[in-house]
Amino acid sequence: MPEPGEPLTAQEQLVVRFFDDMGTTYTQMREAFEKYLHDECTWSNQGLPEVTGKDTVLGFLRQFADQIGLQAVGGKVLNIASRGDLVLTERHEVWTGTGGQVLVESLPVMGTFEIKDGKILTWRDYFDPAKFAHLMGTSD
Repeated sequence: MPEPGEPLTAQEQLVVRFFDDMGTTYTQMREAFEKYLHDECTWSNQGLPEVTGKDTVLGFLRQFADQIGLQAVGGKVLNIASRGDLVLTERHEVWTGTGGQVLVESLPVMGTFEIKDGKILTWRDYFDPAKFAHLMGTSD
């Protein structure tokens, strides 16, 4: 029997490759976004604005990274499941800053991905935004 986080379907493998390819630098993260996101992608993160269109997503990523000093997002997919073109992930993220410091040590995230034409069309992440409120200058 496969491990819970081991991708089985092509859709699950795509999502795991996306996270793996995000690498350890902002450049690698941006390249993964460019490679795996559909041109009409919608990206929704708990507590942040929803953005639609790959160019808009990339602009938001740059703005967000600049605002908090984000270098990369790494982590591990703990569990993954899918039905058709819908993929669900449970993962822990680690955010590192431009100076190599850990900005967020362990952010538990549940994500939903809809795949279309071999790309991520919809990406919704659910997490506790209080885990990174200190980076945004808020105390929620």
